[in-house]
Amino acid sequence: MKKIAVVVDTNSGITKEEAKKLGIYLVPMPFIIGDEVLYEGENLSQEDFYTLQKNDVKITTSQPNINDIVELWEELLKKYDQVLHIPMSSALSKSFETAENFSKNYPNKVFVIDNKRISITLKASVVDALKLIEKGYDGKEIKDYLEKDGLESSIYLMVDTLKYLKRGGRVTPAAAAIGTILNIKPILTIQGGKLDKFSKVTNLRSAKKKMIEAIVYTLTSIDGIDKVIIKVEGEVLSNLPNSKENLPTVLDRSYGINKTYDLVTTNNIESYTVYYVNNYNDEEYYVPITKYVNGNGDDLIKVIIKELSSSPIYETNLMSYLNAEASLLGYEYTDNNLKLNFNELLLNGIDNKNILEEVIYTISLSANDLYDDLEMVSFYVNNEEVYTMNLSEIE
Repeated sequence: MKKIAVVVDTNSGITKEEAKKLGIYLVPMPFIIGDEVLYEGENLSQEDFYTLQKNDVKITTSQPNINDIVELWEELLKKYDQVLHIPMSSALSKSFETAENFSKNYPNKVFVIDNKRISITLKASVVDALKLIEKGYDGKEIKDYLEKDGLESSIYLMVDTLKYLKRGGRVTPAAAAIGTILNIKPILTIQGGKLDKFSKVTNLRSAKKKMIEAIVYTLTSIDGIDKVIIKVEGEVLSNLPNSKENLPTVLDRSYGINKTYDLVTTNNIESYTVYYVNNYNDEEYYVPITKYVNGNGDDLIKVIIKELSSSPIYETNLMSYLNAEASLLGYEYTDNNLKLNFNELLLNGIDNKNILEEVIYTISLSANDLYDDLEMVSFYVNNEEVYTMNLSEIE
């Protein structure tokens, strides 16, 4: 079995003490403050960093000095057969690209891994690497495993101020000013190393709920997982953090993600779910939005179709492909089959008889949540059948 060293930078959140305990090697990230270069965990603590930031001291970052990294590799190769170097995601820094180029001078000795991760998820990759070393994997096998597994992670975070997003160019000065006035708290997500906007709320309590909803939805999207228990420092999370609001001990999709409320009274509340399309890494998947309203006698299947046709974009990343001019002329539900009759604008072009797959799926999934025993959804255009979706095909 090969003797393998693991190197990671402090963007993993791993401290010097933790690195020593794990038996790994830590590269401190440099911060440029004025004319001075300070190193995370060496002569710059997290407390010092936040103090400087609050005092509006200009802080910029840089990738680690590649000469220092190469020197570390050469020292490690005197006592190890191989080195695994795991920098922060290539989508967030040039650290991987630089290290990867220099590693070519050490074939089959140094493996630079683009794990597409940062922070706690990068730390998890380090732990995975150590377990694989114990199992006898070599450097190439571990690199292949971690790079394949890299996208199987998500981070959700909330920022209390838009000031630093504005400073970094991620929001415009005008948007930051409006957001500050309205007390908007953006929730961000990191998936595949990219920092993207996930949602926005107007208070800390709502942000915490939204992030818990996101965690539940992400985990229950994995085959075989339909319930989630969240623990913090070994204790089951039974209350919203720093709040008296209770949380279910066991969470599932009924806790929801992207729940919206349009209520004027606590009486006669009903809910329905509309599915929208999201696109991530050039792959489409379907996201449910559960809506709570006061029942007023409206036919919910008509409400769902209206939502999909009148709201082509929900929040920032969810879409509907149903033509805004498509009209539901009528429907009937018999023998577990929902028959929907539309005008011709349901079609993907007047001259053909095709319906966009995204339209079929968003309507069918939404209807499936509305009817307990639904088996098929049939699409008609001006009373002529065009397509029938068997729901067993998408469950």
